Amino acid sequence: MGDSQSLRVLVEEVRKGDMNASPNPVTKEEAYELVDKIQKIIPSPPEWLTQKLREGCHHVTTFGGTTCCFRLLYLVLGKSRGITQSDMERAIDMTFGKSDAELSVYPQERLVFPKLGLMLAVARKYDIREIDYHTSNGSTSGVAIYDEFW
Repeated sequence: MGDSQSLRVLVEEVRKGDMNASPNPVTKEEAYELVDKIQKIIPSPPEWLTQKLREGCHHVTTFGGTTCCFRLLYLVLGKSRGITQSDMERAIDMTFGKSDAELSVYPQERLVFPKLGLMLAVARKYDIREIDYHTSNGSTSGVAIYDEFW
């Protein structure tokens, strides 16, 4: 599931609205209803992640470019390391109720809540307690072999 599917859930299932209209402003209630609905839609974690969680690994390193959801968290919160579920909730609380114009300080203002809601839903469902975000440009598969991150 990605941010466009999350947008569809927000507009069609939470709002019962038109996909051509802006989803903004989003109320706090709508934002958290989106999180709840996404948690029910996304699949259970894959076995390798389930095993890591059993071993106590709840800290995830993420990578992405200018429009990725993790950079959005950085832009809203002003931090890119040690982001917790509480921080994700704070990002939602800092941005709900704002218009497209007010959210235009972020890339893809119409996707702010689909991205924030998706991230929080995944973190809750998969018990991800902390993330660190690193910027990247283009394909991120090469970081898998870069020792500095592991």
